[in-house]
Amino acid sequence: MDSGVISFISLGMLVLDELHLPSGQVLRDGIGGSGAWSMLGARIVKGPRDAKQVGSFIVAGHDFPESAAHAVRELGVTLEMLVDPTRESTRGKLVYHDEAFNNKTFNYLTTPLQPTAAQLPLNLLAARAFHMLLPPEAVMVQVPELLSRRKEAGIKEPPVIVWEPLPWKCTPENMEAHKEACKLVSVFSPNHLELLGLYGIAKPNIAGSPIRPSPDGPPVSQGTVIGKCAAELFGNIGDNDWEGMLVVRAAEMGCFAKGAGGMSRSFPPYHVDQKLVVDATGAGNAFLGALAVSLVAANDSGRTAAQAAVMTAAPVNGDAGQISDAIVRASVVASFAIEQIGLPRQTLVEGMEGEELWNGNTFRGRYEVMANDLLGGTLST
Repeated sequence: MDSGVISFISLGMLVLDELHLPSGQVLRDGIGGSGAWSMLGARIVKGPRDAKQVGSFIVAGHDFPESAAHAVRELGVTLEMLVDPTRESTRGKLVYHDEAFNNKTFNYLTTPLQPTAAQLPLNLLAARAFHMLLPPEAVMVQVPELLSRRKEAGIKEPPVIVWEPLPWKCTPENMEAHKEACKLVSVFSPNHLELLGLYGIAKPNIAGSPIRPSPDGPPVSQGTVIGKCAAELFGNIGDNDWEGMLVVRAAEMGCFAKGAGGMSRSFPPYHVDQKLVVDATGAGNAFLGALAVSLVAANDSGRTAAQAAVMTAAPVNGDAGQISDAIVRASVVASFAIEQIGLPRQTLVEGMEGEELWNGNTFRGRYEVMANDLLGGTLST
């Protein structure tokens, strides 16, 4: 691929986090938000040599710190900023209430600056994959806007669009809106609690514990309920003619994927030992950034001729093995996100051009371990 072509961009926000730790320590201007984490996920997969193929689009206020912009530039990605001198940057307060970092609360300290398709500069507009964290009604607006702008710019290739729903919108009364919005995207990826929320099934008190799909019914394992709900939802989207994929992210249970062509499979997480999990904040976003950019490669293997007037998201092409490979890559990326508070630590390997460490480990090393266990060896490089 031409190094000048952008592989991925997120329409999520970069949030300047104020972190309140259980010790009482307060860390300010930390980089967070779905836009930052999904960008990082794509960047880890692409590696330092192809870092410029990953875009970062930040809608900032007049107070955006240069230190945060520098941290993004240090990753080698293509950074574009839109600064509103009349607004404050998006800031949030994340409070950890226990030493295990399991109990936490978040709230915005300023009015969020949400990037939109209409704001994207041309180089990012042409990206081959997009990540969105939006309610269904916004998807119905943003996706057509994105595709219309691409058509006007003469961009013929349909993009991979990965949609992550807003948790508080995942309720039974919003089910139909979610199903309609799914038809516009390539991948719909709720986490397991969001999926259960769409069906009105209460969150279990203990992670991984059995749940009751109905008030009078017997307890059933979460995995069984998740699989049943996912299969039903997938079958109801577009009357079974949707060419996309449903990926349910399920924390310590891994993820479940169901797609066109009969793809239906569960995947374990990279870290089975939960003692290695410090903070899961951002892991789902990072997973989806990695998945989006990896599905571009899978789609390339089964690409059809580019359409003359593209007004749809790309179908999920590639065979089950290639799609499984993309999910393994995303699972490995998520493993780096959960080992610490904030972004993983990046270091370059001296004397090895193009190699880098994340928390002291290489992406390729972890990928090869997981691919060998689940796929019988690495499928691609």
